[in-house]
Amino acid sequence: MQYFKSIRIVIMLYAIFLAWSLSKYETAQANYYPTRSGIFNLTVSSNQDFSACHECLAESLGVNEMHLLESNPHFKLYWISSHSDILRAFNTHCDRIVKCIISDESLNSYSSDEASRNGHKLSKHWVKPTHPEKPIQFLGGVFHFEEVEVQADGRDHA
Repeated sequence: MQYFKSIRIVIMLYAIFLAWSLSKYETAQANYYPTRSGIFNLTVSSNQDFSACHECLAESLGVNEMHLLESNPHFKLYWISSHSDILRAFNTHCDRIVKCIISDESLNSYSSDEASRNGHKLSKHWVKPTHPEKPIQFLGGVFHFEEVEVQADGRDHA
């Protein structure tokens, strides 16, 4: 009789542990947000500067990582890692509030060789952020564009 009582206690403890484990798993699943990385080719309407768009992108949309790859008076090219729904969030929030525009042109790849051919200058070293790039959290170090080819579809092609 004592043997069956101890088996029941063990089974009850196992059931409690199993229920606790499942509740922790469901909580972890509820807090999981899939991420994606990609290139944002950002422009603004002619009567605005980039600072409002940058601020909206950096502070309002839950960006995990943000790197300014190229900047000129006509556009800014960012590498962004964020939640998987950033395009819809950007279009519904930043585009309506401050008239930021993601370029319609789809970039298949971006490399320093292509930028050089087009006459764009790239910085090989991250610099201390200045306005409007203050909110960007740079990871530091050196980013070698010659060794990396960034794909808009998220694949790496060496």
